[in-house]
Amino acid sequence: MLPIPNRLYRLSLLCIGMIAAVNCGPGEDTPPSELGELEQGLGLATITQYSNLVTNTVLSYVNGKKAVATSSGLHSVWELNGTIYYSASADGVSWSNPIVLEPSLAVRPSLAATDDGTLGLVYVRNVVDGNGTGQVHYRSRSPSGAWSTPFKVTSDFKSGTARNPSIAAHGSDVHLTWSTGSQVVYATFPASQTAPVPTASDVNLFTLCYSHSITYPSIAVSDGATPSSAPIVRIAWYSYSTPYAGCGSEGFFGLSVAEKPSTPSPIYWPNVLATSTPAGASQTGSVALSLTANRSTGDFYLATSDIINGSERTELRYENARDPSDTWRNHLLLPRRAIIDVNSATRAGQSQFRIVISDFTLGSNGYGPTQYRTGTWTSTSAAPTWLDSSLVLMSSNGRAGSALFWENANQAFYSMFEVSQGGTSYALVSASERIGDLDLGVVLGPNVAQGNTCGGSNSYQPTCVSSFAPDQGFYWTAPPQGNSYYVISTFGSTFDTILAITDADTGEVLGCNDDASNTRQSMVQTPFLVPGQRLRIFVDGFSSACGDFKLNIHRIGLNVGSSLGSPIMSSDTCFGDNDWSPTCAYSPSALDSSALWTAPATRAYTFSSAGSNYDTVIEVLDLASGTSLACNDDNGTSLQSSVSINLQQGQTVLVNMDGYNSHCGLYYLNVN
Repeated sequence: MLPIPNRLYRLSLLCIGMIAAVNCGPGEDTPPSELGELEQGLGLATITQYSNLVTNTVLSYVNGKKAVATSSGLHSVWELNGTIYYSASADGVSWSNPIVLEPSLAVRPSLAATDDGTLGLVYVRNVVDGNGTGQVHYRSRSPSGAWSTPFKVTSDFKSGTARNPSIAAHGSDVHLTWSTGSQVVYATFPASQTAPVPTASDVNLFTLCYSHSITYPSIAVSDGATPSSAPIVRIAWYSYSTPYAGCGSEGFFGLSVAEKPSTPSPIYWPNVLATSTPAGASQTGSVALSLTANRSTGDFYLATSDIINGSERTELRYENARDPSDTWRNHLLLPRRAIIDVNSATRAGQSQFRIVISDFTLGSNGYGPTQYRTGTWTSTSAAPTWLDSSLVLMSSNGRAGSALFWENANQAFYSMFEVSQGGTSYALVSASERIGDLDLGVVLGPNVAQGNTCGGSNSYQPTCVSSFAPDQGFYWTAPPQGNSYYVISTFGSTFDTILAITDADTGEVLGCNDDASNTRQSMVQTPFLVPGQRLRIFVDGFSSACGDFKLNIHRIGLNVGSSLGSPIMSSDTCFGDNDWSPTCAYSPSALDSSALWTAPATRAYTFSSAGSNYDTVIEVLDLASGTSLACNDDNGTSLQSSVSINLQQGQTVLVNMDGYNSHCGLYYLNVN
């Protein structure tokens, strides 16, 4: 069986909650021309929805990841009304039932994954105010799926009055940061840790007065310059000092990035980026901040959004931390506020980044056009190079969560984010793109491909029945062993399928079917195909049906319909192929043939090879289930074969005509 080839553009949904909108309210509408023409065409497949009377979501706090990928699939955490939830998906489409990780007074979850698939979760517990202040707690999930008991990160006060935690992983360790008062602090320990560390390290040692606030600290880690080097750990954050509050006559608003020193002393982390702007007491504040790193290259990407003295901006910055001559560059994404997240990975041999951005000022209630875009940025370039010609629109009414780089055999996943579905209805969506119709080559047999169509695009309209369901396409080539007929089916699928076959070169429809053999699955017999002839196969759903599918392709000698008689067909198997291995006889190299037959009425039928001129084997398989209904080598003292079975009217069977050992010859098929 080939790896599951689904290749669907897909948006799947999973229930989630999100936090209150950023304090800065909606601004003046501006056309999204700065970001390029929006692309349409991604579908939505709801997995779970939830109702919420107020907009109190957490995904807008994008200083920490809410979704990560491991070798076992995708993992997501979220908070709804003080409860933190977790769910996982092996394919990004079908999600496990959410479990509660913290039942009350818990906010701001952030997730990371180590090399072995251990998950590290950091969050604020025992919240004491409306700003999400409380105790930073940590717990882990082993690769086998067991969650550890949570603990307060430090045994001292450093994680006792904290806000906005963020977490990253490197090797088997996790790296945490959060703000407490006017300080940014840092802690690291093995991801499997089950007890507090003594204390956290101060990142910014300078003392600031009570009016100074730190927002959205975000942490990222990459490999060092050499295999023996320590990892490069950086933390980014916003700082704001309100003017006329005892800290001087003028306040400031700034952005900082600090790098962990290579030696343990001094503890102070030197800044590698620092901006500071005089700021007034109003119309100034942070909106979103996200820091990420490509672990293998040392590329760091910083996505930010803020308003300073009424001037709004959303930007992307880049620097390679391994290159001592490199300096930060920034690129304006929007001249207004937005919710933004950034992620990075190596794809196609190059370091890539992906932004997910919600242009909420063009929407309402903190939701708006939510898009992704992928690019590259090298140390020699002043601006990024975009791999997507323009932003790809995922939802017109979304709010960004986490950017993703994750692929399975079916899709490439781009993001998880929240959508408002009207009224009090919300959902979390995982956005993915169909990689392309898979080429199955010349493969034959049962279950040559499998997948799930839910959430894909409705890219093909079958001619035999109306359908607006998502579909899945394949290319397939007739094998080189001679001209033949083939039966293509979806038996074994879990939903009401439609199957359509077209010529891959001309687009001519060669067959289309809804229901076959008394099932909701589909079957199409091809015309007589010559070796090398290419087909396109579309697995679709009746009406809006979608689900798990299986695709089967069998070579047949002839479709004999519902004929009865002795014989109903003959075939010289010496000119056939060795497609089958009967379950009841030794037949390692005998050439064979097959016939498709459908019962005209409900009754018992006898299939035999009487009259054939060699030592035969006969086997009858139910086409819908693929199970053998009967198999026989020698019937009594005869070298010919015979079986009797009960069939339902309309039931289709595949009759395999084979030979014992390596025997072949003129085969007569009789059905009575």
